[in-house]
Amino acid sequence: AKSLDFGRRPTHSSTFEMVIRLLGGLLGAHSLSGQQVFLTKAIELGDRLIPAFETASGFPEPHWNLQRMAVPENRSPKATILAEAGSV
Repeated sequence: AKSLDFGRRPTHSSTFEMVIRLLGGLLGAHSLSGQQVFLTKAIELGDRLIPAFETASGFPEPHWNLQRMAVPENRSPKATILAEAGSV
């Protein structure tokens, strides 16, 4: 987990998937193991995801680039899926 670098890859992913799988997995690993490294990485990831939630509508951006901490450059205008937004 120490070598996990969220800013390394310039790709974008689903905000919903990053929250439930990455953030949730890191927090679960910390909860089960008690190892600080998982909590540290969860906080780092959370800090990179917070701007995705700072929108005029209050709904998160559907896709997010962790490296740039911004919406993907080539994004097509897509509506947020309500089930995803309500789950995170």
